[in-house]
Amino acid sequence: MSQVFRPVLFVLIIETIAMVVLALLISTHKNFDFISALIGGGLFVLANGYFTFLTFRYRGSDAAPWIVRSFYRGEMGKIVLVMVGFAVVFRLHPHVNAPALFAAFFALVIIHWFVADAVSKRL
Repeated sequence: MSQVFRPVLFVLIIETIAMVVLALLISTHKNFDFISALIGGGLFVLANGYFTFLTFRYRGSDAAPWIVRSFYRGEMGKIVLVMVGFAVVFRLHPHVNAPALFAAFFALVIIHWFVADAVSKRL
């Protein structure tokens, strides 16, 4: 495993753990709250993982054009995954709890900012 990829993988692992913890905290008395929070967090982790793996495929100054191309493709793919994911969830999951779904998703966005900042300071 490359030295560049280790911190990125660490961030994804922390996000996955945070997703499960958030889902447990959000689930009050209904099973649908837990499932909705897991789906919301899962959408974020899935889209962020796609972006991560696509962006960090290339290394070195010779690969700069490929890195930029991968970055744009990864970001567009991430946005499309999130949009399609939310559409599919609201279409196929009849008892989705929208506040729990969005709370988990946006909480993971904020957690990502802090974890990525902490990891970048350690490098």
